Amino acid sequence: EFWTVTPVNMRSMTHSVHMLYGLTETLTLEGNLAFTDNRMENWTPTTTNNVYLLYETSHFGIEDPKISALWSLFEEGPYRAHINMGMSFPVGQMDSYGVTPFSGGGEVYLGYPMQIGSGTFDFLPGFTFQVQNELASFGMQGKGTIRIGHNSQDWSLGNRYMGTAWAAYRFSDYISASGRIEALTWGDVDGSDSRLDPLFSPDSDPYRMGGTRVDLPLGVNVYFPEGRMAGYRVSVEGAIPLYQDLEGPQLKHDWTVRFGIYKAFKVF
Repeated sequence: EFWTVTPVNMRSMTHSVHMLYGLTETLTLEGNLAFTDNRMENWTPTTTNNVYLLYETSHFGIEDPKISALWSLFEEGPYRAHINMGMSFPVGQMDSYGVTPFSGGGEVYLGYPMQIGSGTFDFLPGFTFQVQNELASFGMQGKGTIRIGHNSQDWSLGNRYMGTAWAAYRFSDYISASGRIEALTWGDVDGSDSRLDPLFSPDSDPYRMGGTRVDLPLGVNVYFPEGRMAGYRVSVEGAIPLYQDLEGPQLKHDWTVRFGIYKAFKVF
């Protein structure tokens, strides 16, 4: 197939604030607010044979904020399990526009992967099971993002499901390492946006958005018991895909790096 514009590379950087508050010994509230910077490189043929023009579109904005409740099912010895139920709210930006060689200096609506918000209320179910002792831990987790209805443009992103199993080992009171296997699957866009032409670019085709991927994330955690960073935990995790199956000509995932700083404290 031939498109006027073809995406060739995309970089996405997200900054998030993640907070948990324990209401009781068995109930915890969780909130997440994130900002994302998306940048996509595209090429398009010119009037000169075998010469292509490379250009970039970008957009920075707020994601849909998320609020969840975590209920502890049981905690006996090294065994723990909890479920979580949450919602995301259509506050994030789904109005990503950019200048392209075809826009005459103005801005045009960008494809589905460049939209930062979903425009829909989303249901966020999940569960976690963990076994932990003083030296090591093992766990499994499953999460889902289930779209509720369509957004104001009469479409919705596909449902998304994630399952992961991990193992971690503590080398000392300060350093631990972890490894995971993570499987992701997500559906096509339901409906379509009238501002996008699926014949113009594959990232504007709602039937080419679904896929499945299996990642291998490896991480290191460092805890600081004293000094200026006393009580803080720093984590770094890198992931590479082991398997990808995409519906249609999409950009494959190359790698992910996550960096986090965590701090636990008492409010009262």
